[in-house]
Amino acid sequence: MKRTYETRTLISLFDNWRLYDPNPPFQRQSGIWSSEAKYNLITNLFNGYDITQLYYQVYEEDHVKRVSKGFHFGICDGKQRMETIMSFMRNEFSLSKTFIFIPPENCYLEEEDYPKAGQFFKDITPKAQNYFNTINISCVMLIGYTDNQMAFQFIYLNLAFGLTTSEKQWAIPSHFNELVKYISRHNYYKEKVKFSNKRYKQYSDALYICINEMLYMQEPNKKSKEAKDIGICDFSNSAKNLKEKLMKTEYNDPTVLARLQKRLERNYNFFEKTFANKEHLLRKTSNSLTFYIQIRRLREKYKISPELLLEALQHFEYDSAKLDTEDGTLAFRKPEFNMYHIASQRSTHTLKNISIRVNVLHEYVIKYCTGKKDFVELDPKRLFSSDMKYNLWIKANQKCEVCGTSLPMQQVQGDHKIPWSEGGQTTLENGRCLCASCNSSRKAAA
Repeated sequence: MKRTYETRTLISLFDNWRLYDPNPPFQRQSGIWSSEAKYNLITNLFNGYDITQLYYQVYEEDHVKRVSKGFHFGICDGKQRMETIMSFMRNEFSLSKTFIFIPPENCYLEEEDYPKAGQFFKDITPKAQNYFNTINISCVMLIGYTDNQMAFQFIYLNLAFGLTTSEKQWAIPSHFNELVKYISRHNYYKEKVKFSNKRYKQYSDALYICINEMLYMQEPNKKSKEAKDIGICDFSNSAKNLKEKLMKTEYNDPTVLARLQKRLERNYNFFEKTFANKEHLLRKTSNSLTFYIQIRRLREKYKISPELLLEALQHFEYDSAKLDTEDGTLAFRKPEFNMYHIASQRSTHTLKNISIRVNVLHEYVIKYCTGKKDFVELDPKRLFSSDMKYNLWIKANQKCEVCGTSLPMQQVQGDHKIPWSEGGQTTLENGRCLCASCNSSRKAAA
């Protein structure tokens, strides 16, 4: 692992821009800078002010996929600066309307060649173009760095320059984080939510949901200290703390992650069926997280159709927003709705406020849906007892009812003819004797 220091002209960087990978795994999105920030950078370059040196990773043999795309270098620090410079040289924006050229001491331009406010690069004189092209930029080349080392180099370089918590989280290398990125690309985020992915807002929502699901999967019946510390999704801005949380051993166990992915995909698929494209209810990330936890909690005890659930959520939105009057003069929200409203305004991702929102919403949805045909309470007894499996085994002549294989009693698995999740009861009448293979395969579906 070593560093080399080089100086490159803007025109050399421009001509070889195709060799630079702008999106290594840890890098943040493009288009972060405001127009003012872009104008200021170009103005400072013309007027002879130094800009912070650029950091590049030198791709080696183990970066096969990136090298195969023609990349020789990965941008570690300086992406926004370089994309701004390239954009100006491609005539995609002009100099500011308030631009003033103040020639530095070594400037060789005559006054008639001075760049002027509002000019595009193509409009300034050839001499002024050459002056800009030959500006030198200091570059640090990082050689022999692993992807993990690059990720944390990126975070440390940018700690003082406005990285959002989501951007820091995105950069952290771990198997768990790769699953989060995978979930953040679900069609739910592409089509259903109304909030954008600017600065990884959708990724952040997926991260909070994934962590909540992981904690719930590990400890479904108690609020662990860790859950309180994290606040389900309450992360510190410290890169060290982010590393500790997202690289925890139990969060990166392949078996655990496979179970987690299955649970997440099942719930997100139900999510997708429930909401319309660019759903107004999904205008805020706090709503997305609240709905996810509420839906998971609801579906553990009830069978509910996506259509009825959406109807209930829409009525909740209306009822929680309206003001009631007792005497015709004093308007106020009902206490439970007022609690929900307050918990939706500030510190929305703390454990306390998430719990308030989920509990209020849960009680409302159950009350609204009770008695409707698309809402069925599931049998609280989900698993067949040993005695029930024995009776199913005897009834089936000691064979699997799907493949016909003879079974020892110890290998019997009880299966619901009408799935438990569809309201099927855990009874002998709704049960059948299956082997493990048939019980886990699609051919066992009734």
